[in-house]
Amino acid sequence: MSLRTALDRIIVLQEAVSITDPITITVKKAYKLVPPQSQELPDLPAFINIVNYVGQSASGGMRTLRYRVIMQCVVAKMTVEDDRSADIAVALWEKTLDDFSHDLSLNGTVTLALFEENGPGIPGVLDRGDHYIGFEAVLNIRITEAFTFA
Repeated sequence: MSLRTALDRIIVLQEAVSITDPITITVKKAYKLVPPQSQELPDLPAFINIVNYVGQSASGGMRTLRYRVIMQCVVAKMTVEDDRSADIAVALWEKTLDDFSHDLSLNGTVTLALFEENGPGIPGVLDRGDHYIGFEAVLNIRITEAFTFA
C-alpha cells in the first residue's frame, strides 16, 4: 500500500464517473495532482486532486498513515447564462459518492477511504484564475501496514 498507488486508483475511479441525467456525460480527465496553473482545463468535466498529509500513529509493530485528498471536480467555466452546470455538478457529486462507496479500500491500495462529513458545499465555485462551477470533496485515507521501527 502506498499513497501513489492509491492516487492511481482514485483517478481510475474518477475517470469512470458518468451520469445520464440531467445530461449524459462522463468525466474526461482526472489529474493525479494539481496541473500547472498556466495549463488550461480543456477537457471538462475534470478532477484535480490535492493531497495533504494529516499524520501518523504507531502501535504494536503497525503504522497508520493518514492523508486527505481534496478532490475538485471542475464542470464548466462560470458564465452568467449558465443555468445547467450546477445541476450537472450535483449529479456528478452523487455518482462520485456512490462509486467511491463501493470501493472503500480503493481496490486494496488503502486500509480505508471515506468522504469527510460536513465537507464543502455542492455545487461550489472553484478558482484557478477563472471561476468554474463544480464541487470539492475531501476523501480521508488511512494506510495501515506492518512497520519495523529502528
